[in-house]
Amino acid sequence: MSLSIDKKNIVIIISLIIIFSLITYFVSFTIYNSEINLIYELHNNEIQSIEEKNNNFNNVFLESLILEDSATRDRLLGNYYFDLALFLYNETLNQIDQIKMNEYQNMTNSNCDIAIKTFFTSSQNYKSSSIFFNNSKKYTDNINYIKLIDIFINLTNSGEKLSMFRYNASILLKQLTENITYIDGVANQGNVTIILNLFYQNISNYNLELETYETLLDDIEEYDILGFNIHREPI
Repeated sequence: MSLSIDKKNIVIIISLIIIFSLITYFVSFTIYNSEINLIYELHNNEIQSIEEKNNNFNNVFLESLILEDSATRDRLLGNYYFDLALFLYNETLNQIDQIKMNEYQNMTNSNCDIAIKTFFTSSQNYKSSSIFFNNSKKYTDNINYIKLIDIFINLTNSGEKLSMFRYNASILLKQLTENITYIDGVANQGNVTIILNLFYQNISNYNLELETYETLLDDIEEYDILGFNIHREPI
């Protein structure tokens, strides 16, 4: 009788041990799965965050480059009209026929108007590009990228200055042209010393700033981390 009871107790104990082991296993398995799922979810969220950050960086940086390129093209186009206006201005001063003088005078003013409008558009795009470049830094922790972006920001700021120097010079050139009158068979400009000095000062400022701009372009050319190879048209 006692032996039978002992056997029953042993069976009960073994059964309890098995049940406890199974419960422990399932609890551990559930906890382990939960931890794995949590890690997997955190990992996925981290990947999504990185991908979103990279996409934002690429989009903002690309928009910055597009604006900067557009600004540069407008500035180069403005340079064409400014140079043409300056040539026509000098031709206006050389005329001995009043009708011819008036024709050259009108052509000079017309090209000045186009240059003024083009340089203003260029300066606004440079300004917008600088803002976009600065915003792109929020989406990267890469120190090399940030250094490159800072160079681009300096480049756009320099480009804006170049556009504004030529913008001012175009306005002054138009004022000089409008002061040309026909007196005693020759083109006469009268007293325009102040305007002329301001004009030459803007030309000098442009040339000095152009050196800074070209240096920044060279710095960007030497940066290889993003694979950029920027080739500009003649300035």
